[in-house]
Amino acid sequence: MDRISLYLNFIFFIIIIKIIFICSTITLLILKHKNETKYEKIINVLSYVKEKTRLIFKVCVSILLIILFNPRQQNDQEIDYEAKLILYLYGILTIIETGVDSFR
Repeated sequence: MDRISLYLNFIFFIIIIKIIFICSTITLLILKHKNETKYEKIINVLSYVKEKTRLIFKVCVSILLIILFNPRQQNDQEIDYEAKLILYLYGILTIIETGVDSFR
């Protein structure tokens, strides 16, 4: 595999992680809204998945930033639409989490 295909596979991996995060968050909100005790085990699993995918997303985007803005890299790599979208989401989520955490 060459560098570009590894880069694209990494981008798609980040997108899949984000989709899993969004699906688990939406399902978690729906189940919490139903407020039934029979869903407690599923809610616990979904909470775990949500937190782990959030952590994996942050680590992967941080690695992406290191790859894109490595000062030792000779040629500047063009930032494609998917990378821009991921970095945009990362910034928005970081701002939201920082705002929520600082007001607790």
